[in-house]
Amino acid sequence: MKKVIILALLGAILLGGCMNKEKVTSEKDGIGIELLDIKTKENGKTGNTIVELNTRITNNSEKNISSVKYCLHVLDKEGNLLNSYYKTYYGEDKSIDSGQSVDDYLGFQDKFDSKPVSFELEIVEVKDTEEEPLIHLPLPDEYLYEAIGLERLKDELPTEIYVRIDHMGALDEAYVTDEETLKELVSRFCIVKIDQPTDTFVTDNYNGVGFTFADGTQRWVSFNLYNLEFGSHGKTYMYELKDLGSFWSMCVELTSSEE
Repeated sequence: MKKVIILALLGAILLGGCMNKEKVTSEKDGIGIELLDIKTKENGKTGNTIVELNTRITNNSEKNISSVKYCLHVLDKEGNLLNSYYKTYYGEDKSIDSGQSVDDYLGFQDKFDSKPVSFELEIVEVKDTEEEPLIHLPLPDEYLYEAIGLERLKDELPTEIYVRIDHMGALDEAYVTDEETLKELVSRFCIVKIDQPTDTFVTDNYNGVGFTFADGTQRWVSFNLYNLEFGSHGKTYMYELKDLGSFWSMCVELTSSEE
């Protein structure tokens, strides 16, 4: 591993300035990372130092990269390590192709035992698209079952569908195993489409539907109220949905009949 460490005095920086003059880089497996800028300020309530930095990751290898784990090491004036902060960049549904660069962000806050005066970047782990396949993020007008990888529903009926509706802590649920009911519920599910991404999140409305297949495979679909809640690598994406009404009304009817 080739690593270039350039130390810079951070006395003024960690009191609320920004840095973009000194080049701080690291390389591993043909992947380079460079610090573009760093901004810091003091948290007046806790006394912690808030640190925000922007990095640029460049793929100099011949592979398509899906994720890059890197670290910022913070040191005191003697070069002793104060702490290390890790971040993993995930391409999600888009790789970093050979010769391409992407920008990333890392933010944290901490209370240091002594004043930080230098730092280093380090690339910890690199994975290509064969080691960590890309995921698919839902697209507008895509059918929900296709967007989340449940294409088998078009040809295969689940052996059980579990419906959970949880509004403000009041839980209603149903376990559906009757073949005709399963067929109708799947038919209604398969007409639901992805609409636009949304930032709307409703607390205490955690609903979902679980599909169990004959081979033991299980798949859970999360809804925040009436929106799709899609999670990947610690990130959560929210999508509004089209033509949900018929499916959802049947879910409500099924859970109500279980009382």
